[in-house]
Amino acid sequence: MIKLTERLMAAASQVRPGAVLADVGTDHAYLPVYLLEQGICRRAVASDLREGPLAHARRTVENSGFAERVKLVLCDGLEAVPHDVTDIVIAGMGGETILSILKAAPFVKQGDKRLILQPMTDLPLVRRSLADDGFAIVRETLAVEQGRFYVVMTLHYAGQPQNLGFREQYLIGPCEAPAEIVRRYLAKLRRKYAIQAEGLRRSATEQSDRLRLLDEILAEITKMEGELEDESA
Repeated sequence: MIKLTERLMAAASQVRPGAVLADVGTDHAYLPVYLLEQGICRRAVASDLREGPLAHARRTVENSGFAERVKLVLCDGLEAVPHDVTDIVIAGMGGETILSILKAAPFVKQGDKRLILQPMTDLPLVRRSLADDGFAIVRETLAVEQGRFYVVMTLHYAGQPQNLGFREQYLIGPCEAPAEIVRRYLAKLRRKYAIQAEGLRRSATEQSDRLRLLDEILAEITKMEGELEDESA
């Protein structure tokens, strides 16, 4: 039986029962095999850009007994993934890479597709770009693994640009994670943005717009922390 990391478990929890899964950048194919073992997905496509990871994936699949239900594909992003997949997981990549993969695959806007994304970088950019392109966030959660926080979000194509609030774009929207994990995540963001703001204040370079944004983010973090305290009181 496959045991997933907390990050991959958060992604797995957002795959719909009966899905046809696409796991982009599958590496060892742990996610599709786990979902098949649990009876969550019917079949899966596991793709990777490199031969090495795909060879690892092939061994995992062959040892699992699900070889007939997992299609292994060597390709860049989604370019050779069949369009009948329903739930598409792209985890562990940079935000700009994820956006470029989706831009090159217009079929992700067809039917009842779900995108399950776990960007490693550029979260505000991912949220804003996908919202502008007509995608709406359905679910969002946090996973903690070896002291690092990972945001996992599920989106579907809504057909028109979405309005994102300041909090949703720069911090986190309605989140399924326990309040204590959200609190710890906000504390980490506070440290990160406070360091950036202090660096700008000391810099001779004029970056007033960036500093103003950082101050707004820090103020919003303070507001969220207060709301969490009120909820726990």
